[in-house]
Amino acid sequence: MSVRAKILIAVSAWLLGAVTATGGCLMAVSLLGDGFGVSGSSSQQLTIAAVNNALAANRQEGSPAGSASPSRASRARRRHSHAAQPTQSAAGAGTVFSSPAGTVVAICESAGAYLLSWSPAQGYGVQQVHRGPAAVAIVVFAATQEVTMKIDCQSGTPVNHTSGGGDGGNDQ
Repeated sequence: MSVRAKILIAVSAWLLGAVTATGGCLMAVSLLGDGFGVSGSSSQQLTIAAVNNALAANRQEGSPAGSASPSRASRARRRHSHAAQPTQSAAGAGTVFSSPAGTVVAICESAGAYLLSWSPAQGYGVQQVHRGPAAVAIVVFAATQEVTMKIDCQSGTPVNHTSGGGDGGNDQ
């Protein structure tokens, strides 16, 4: 076998190995991006509309709504803007209330306000929950300061009253 043939075989083998290694690495990175990584969860950021759709689908399937353990939808709600004033948006499966300390999804039932779910913002924890149904359902988020979100019903619609956190108490 000539030297030229040996070089050609060596270069071909090297190219085959490089292509195989590159393809394997690209496939591994793709799978990590799809959520099949070490943690087993996706890092995809969801919009409020996507969260609302997931809550509505969960409720339609008849599964118990609003478990206290964080679902993918509740983890997604953690990524909200830290606005000074609490915000509200209507959801197919409840009303979403957001504050700098956390997010609450609530509905009104015949017995009163009921919290479907709650999720603290980064740096906060849940100190107290009174889920309801009751005249007033309450979540207290705590970090260096406490923020209390009280939900009651007015004409069958959830209404948020947020206080604490140095904001002087914002009602909504």
